[in-house]
Amino acid sequence: NIDIATVDKNGKIKGISTGTTSIVAVSDTGIYTTVPVKVTAPKSHIIEDVPMLYQGEDYPSGCESVSSTMLLNYYGFKITTNEFIDDYLPMSDLKYNDNGKMTAPDTHSAFIGSPYSKAALGCFPPVIKNAMNDYFKNKNYRAVDITGASMETLTSNYIANNQPVLIWATMWMQEPCVTYEWEVKGAKNDSPYKDGDTYKWLAN
Repeated sequence: NIDIATVDKNGKIKGISTGTTSIVAVSDTGIYTTVPVKVTAPKSHIIEDVPMLYQGEDYPSGCESVSSTMLLNYYGFKITTNEFIDDYLPMSDLKYNDNGKMTAPDTHSAFIGSPYSKAALGCFPPVIKNAMNDYFKNKNYRAVDITGASMETLTSNYIANNQPVLIWATMWMQEPCVTYEWEVKGAKNDSPYKDGDTYKWLAN
């Protein structure tokens, strides 16, 4: 199972993700043997060389964009946070329709507000995934949304293999709470919402 382990022409085994599999070695005369392989996650691992960028006053609502730029810089892409926001991040504002209702895309479709503003709300993984993949056009990389994956999966399949992971967490680990509601207008195809749905923003 090459999703768990691979072996090169010199017989060196490389663990890919946690689990068990087996490797079969066959000689030219047909003699063979099977070797069981168990891949376990290391107890601790630090990705040492992820560039650290400062969010600060320049991007008061820009944690998603700053983190994304750090990840892109880690893979050697020369892009700034400003370029990521201005050229790739889909953004939209809350607006009022003729009936006095607030409307906007949902936060799976666009960043609500601007990362440059303290008054912005934010976005969720599909927006960042799509922004990164827009940047990755004609490059041999792609961003994947693995929402729902366990922490063990993130650490063993990605972090232990020196692949940084972006996660969404509440500020200071506070409980999320609904602060805004609006009618969805401009939902993307991969959003769980449709135009006309009511969207509830989870603050914190």
